[in-house]
Amino acid sequence: MHLNVKEVVALQRMTVTELRERYADAFGEETNVNNKAWRVKRIAWRLQVRTEGDLSERACCHAAELANEAAPQGYRLVLNPDEAVQGRAIFPLYLAA
Repeated sequence: MHLNVKEVVALQRMTVTELRERYADAFGEETNVNNKAWRVKRIAWRLQVRTEGDLSERACCHAAELANEAAPQGYRLVLNPDEAVQGRAIFPLYLAA
């Protein structure tokens, strides 16, 4: 199954308000970001994940390893915001001491 290109083109024609509603439907939560291009990309990515599947566990592990190599010295990247240093988020990863 492949991502419907017409659906992505339709996203580009939507207003920011319409994209706000579509984002909430796709992710189950709202966002305060008003950047139209960002919303279109995020919604299109979510549609792709739903139709073609998410990254494999192996790919996620490799991405986490690369992210940890790039983290500032003395920090590590974690998925759990409870472990994070306050105010130090790199979406969807967080910096932890």
